[in-house]
Amino acid sequence: MTPIFLTSLFPNELRTEILKNSKGPIANANDSLQWAYLKGISDFHQDCRVISSPNIGAFPFKYRSPYFKGGEFDAGFVRYGRCVGFLNLVAIKHFSRFLNIRRVLHGWIKQTKGEMVIVVYDLHPPFLMAALLAKKSYPNAKICLIVPDLYDFTGNPKNLLYHFWGVFEKWMLNMCIPSVDAYVLISKHMKDRLPINKKPYIIIEGIYNPQKAEVVEVDKKAKDMKTVFYSGALNARNGILFLVKSFKLIKQDNYRLLICGDGESREEIKSEALKDKRIIYKGQVPRGEAMKLQRSSTLLVSPRLPDNEFTKYSFPSKIIEYLASGVPTLMYKLEGIPDEYYDHCYSLDDTSISSLADKIESICQQSKEVLSAKGRSAQKFVYQNKNPHVQVDKMVKMVYKLFEQ
Repeated sequence: MTPIFLTSLFPNELRTEILKNSKGPIANANDSLQWAYLKGISDFHQDCRVISSPNIGAFPFKYRSPYFKGGEFDAGFVRYGRCVGFLNLVAIKHFSRFLNIRRVLHGWIKQTKGEMVIVVYDLHPPFLMAALLAKKSYPNAKICLIVPDLYDFTGNPKNLLYHFWGVFEKWMLNMCIPSVDAYVLISKHMKDRLPINKKPYIIIEGIYNPQKAEVVEVDKKAKDMKTVFYSGALNARNGILFLVKSFKLIKQDNYRLLICGDGESREEIKSEALKDKRIIYKGQVPRGEAMKLQRSSTLLVSPRLPDNEFTKYSFPSKIIEYLASGVPTLMYKLEGIPDEYYDHCYSLDDTSISSLADKIESICQQSKEVLSAKGRSAQKFVYQNKNPHVQVDKMVKMVYKLFEQ
């Protein structure tokens, strides 16, 4: 069996260009997860081929160039990687991506003998349409779809243009999904919102890739400082403003809140940082710097609240990275997070602002030995159970069974 991974990961050779041309935040968490999938696939199939069409914003509003130039890239763990270029204009970019992906995919299919599986990352019409047409022309091909987000719960802007485009994309997805042979879901509840029927599916809520983690030196000289840390998208639905309000209820001067990321709540956070010098906004920082700040902190917080429906169908990407850091993590109990995670972190059910503030204080006041033990437990759990080999093995076994039928 030969796998072809159809993805939107950022080739390392093009990352600097993507950062330079992007206006606003880039999809770092999605990129990290896709590289972790690729590492896992390579453990079983080094003959895997990768087609990437990076997830970037459209010109001129979110990207500075009207054309994205592709080319071959070093896929690291596998034999061959191809980054597909496209005309990066609003709406037109999706048709351009589809045409160019289809061309590369069909070229590879002609060179492939025997069984083949096209692993598609995300509910993205250009990817799925290209895979659908490939399957029609190659009867031995199967499609395995990784679903990191449901279409209706991605937090897209609510305006007329997005509404009409959304209707069109849903029509495209409804046409493509019946051709999918197997699914990888991020939450068990997703099966209730997708037409899976009797097709096989597994749950992979996240993956931690130690090979993508950078070695960082940690400075913890300020022993009396209690540092609370958040990194991720600065969107209201992720609870960042709720965390800021809760932190302001803590009056001790030796507490500080470090925030890394970008998003729609950026200006409000900057404003709060001007009012309270204990709140420090770092912006969107390189991965290595974010990891250093994480590991220098006292407590890592994921403030996503359980009262939003989308939390049932999602898994906060930062959770696995937090737990892998060896620093204690605090989060709410969400339906999309498997119960096993709560044995290795601090959690709370009360969603009041004061309860979060009280919980942060009570955790930070614990002894260094207690906090270190909690962090080590979480780190061991992630390294042993959520690494690429263990997680992707589930997908590989499911796909093999497709060819046994």
